[in-house]
Formats: sequence, structure tokens, C-alpha cells
Amino acid sequence: MSLHESEVILDYSVKDVFSIFAKTAKRDFPGFNEKDPIGATVTKQVGAYSSKTGTMTVEITDYIKNEVYEIRSNNSSGSLVYISRYEFTALDENKTKLVLIESEGANGIFSTVNVFMTKYLFKKRIKRRFDYFVKSLENELQALMDRRNGTNRKSANTEVDTEEVVVDKEEMTEE
Repeated sequence: MSLHESEVILDYSVKDVFSIFAKTAKRDFPGFNEKDPIGATVTKQVGAYSSKTGTMTVEITDYIKNEVYEIRSNNSSGSLVYISRYEFTALDENKTKLVLIESEGANGIFSTVNVFMTKYLFKKRIKRRFDYFVKSLENELQALMDRRNGTNRKSANTEVDTEEVVVDKEEMTEE
């Protein structure tokens, strides 16, 4: 089994960071119940952009509000398992440590080869994927803050240059 751990410090409250995960779970898992989400499953088609497609079953295997969100993904034969565990730690009121622990297991002879390949050959790809995930998460969190504050990014970042125009009534009637 190969194991990868990544972490980041986010300048948002643990409640806000976790709310993005809860929102995603509500969207992705039909019948998601926040009071008892463990065991919620969804089946997805994967490999849309590759020559080999398959079916994955994704299940919420651990969920503690504002602390842990874990999903387990299995292929249809059960020979390949991915576990993604997100751990949330409040460092202060508006600072959260997010740790992602990903493990991957495969049955059979290719298990050892697969562990070696992912551990050494795909290390940069895993880092890039985590960086992209963090950037997307921060964008969602910023959008949440903007909605909460009643602003949007366009109006906050756009300066409008206005010029006062004085029109003399007499000049208009003469033309």
C-alpha cells in the first residue's frame, strides 16, 4: 500500500473550511445525511479521457464535523482501493491546518510495483494535484467570504473612473 501525506495552513476558520467539504458531500452523495453520513455511497464512471474506463464506488467511511472527512473508492472488482482522509485542526479562530492522507492499495503481483511507481515516479504529480486542490479550495472559501460580506470579486477589484459632466441648458437649446 502506498501512502502520501500533504498539509497546508489556510487563513480561514475550521468551520468554514469544513463547510466546503460538507457542501461537496451533499452534492455528490444522493441522500447524504449530515447527522449520520458514514456509509453513504455513490457509483461513478471513471476514465472518460482514457482508453480504459471503469466503475468506482465511493463511500464516506469517516466523518466528524469540523475534524475528519474520509472517503474510500473501490473499483468494480475490488482489486484497487483508494482512501482519501482529510483532517482539520483549528490553529486559531481564522487559521486551519488541513492534512490530506492518501493511501492506495492493489491486490496481486502488481501491488509492489505499483507502490514503487507511485512513491517515486508520481511524487511531483501528487504535489501538483494537491496544490491545484488547495487553490480551488481557497477560491471556494473566498467566494463564501464574498457572499457572506455581500461583495463579489468583480466589484471589489474594479475601479470605475467617473467624471462629472456639466451641461448648460442654454447651450443645448441653441443647437
